[in-house]
Amino acid sequence: MVITWHQKPEELDASITMVDPIRRLVGEQQLSGYVDEGRDQEHEFPDANIRMLASEGLLGMRIPKEYGGLDLDSLNTTYVIEQVARIAPATAFVLLLHTLTVNRINIAGTEAQKQRYLTKIGSGALGASAWSESGVGADKAVLNTKAFRQDETWHLNGQKAFCTGAGHAGVYMVMTDTTEGKAFFLVDDENPGLRIGDPMDSMGLQGTHSGALSLDNAKVPDADRVGEPGKIGPIIDIDMQCGLHSGIVATGIALGAFERLLDIVKLNGSFEKFESVRVRVSQLAATLSVMRTHMYALAKMASQPADSHPPIEAATMTAKLFLSESALQMTTDAIAIAGKAGYLRENGLERLHRDALGIVIAAPINGQILGSIGESLRKADRTSHLYKV
Repeated sequence: MVITWHQKPEELDASITMVDPIRRLVGEQQLSGYVDEGRDQEHEFPDANIRMLASEGLLGMRIPKEYGGLDLDSLNTTYVIEQVARIAPATAFVLLLHTLTVNRINIAGTEAQKQRYLTKIGSGALGASAWSESGVGADKAVLNTKAFRQDETWHLNGQKAFCTGAGHAGVYMVMTDTTEGKAFFLVDDENPGLRIGDPMDSMGLQGTHSGALSLDNAKVPDADRVGEPGKIGPIIDIDMQCGLHSGIVATGIALGAFERLLDIVKLNGSFEKFESVRVRVSQLAATLSVMRTHMYALAKMASQPADSHPPIEAATMTAKLFLSESALQMTTDAIAIAGKAGYLRENGLERLHRDALGIVIAAPINGQILGSIGESLRKADRTSHLYKV
């Protein structure tokens, strides 16, 4: 699907079915967007938005219908996240991370885990992932969070960082080290050993409440272990195989920034008066068109049966790299083109710029993706391993 900056995806592809929920949430502005919030509200978690998403069933986008979900493909999921990110980037990022957690449980979890957790987090509670740790960067080969097994119970100890939605999720998918190798565990929000820290005072995406999560001898039954210790690579690969990535949020941010810029330059008359402004805005329109075409092409491919297309893991990570870097440049250019109006916080472009930068350093960080691409080129190897586990 080739799509320009202004076209509606649902008008180009009849398989996009989430039109009515998006019309209500975004078109009719039921969701609270960045233009509706003052500077002092930016750090607040978007509880009201999440409730509205839940009311439309969108917390269950990747949950099978037998567990109460919508069972959407990657194309429809991408459409929802992009459109939400146009007006509410923090909400879209929380929704993406929740959806990725859901997807891993659905594909790698046991039947008992699906019955317990998919029904819970699809009906209003969020799912969150706790992988990163302070001091080790993006390298998942080094984990200070440990777990040891005692009979049929695991004891988890350590601290996680940059956990999106910390304190607001119903279940956390925690990565730890064990004597048997790296492992994933599902930790319920009511676990007595779970401690939630304050949200980070971040530059952008403040409403995501990314923060620290501590495990103080948190006891988790072996039944809540996901996959086999030492064999978590295939679980991590699930994200890349489904074609879902934070570049989708970045594209939504770029779309929102472009629309805001167009409003500003038309309102102040500079678009009509100066050819240079029209040229620069047109360049952004072309960039945005390429971004959206790239994103939707990957989502369409990922929605087909796995045996009908080549592996898309490397394409997914390359899309995250390209789309997030492009969005960051677009928001930078939008501020420059808008001039003083773009520089003022009240017009929202500077906030979108800060949010776009947050996607660049969201895992897998862009430097890590470039390193992986370079390693693949050095070895003449088409495969790409982004995490050392």
